[in-house]
Amino acid sequence: MNIMFICTGNICRSAMAHHLLEKRLEQNDIKNVQVFSAGIFAENRR
Repeated sequence: MNIMFICTGNICRSAMAHHLLEKRLEQNDIKNVQVFSAGIFAENRR
């Protein structure tokens, strides 16, 4: 199973949810789940 958390910038909310879920899966010895996080907003800074 794959789970992806998505937020605007992937610098706080989705990254934190990703980490928390990975820790919970590890604590419960669940190994068949992959967790990812991503952001949907990128700013072009030229």
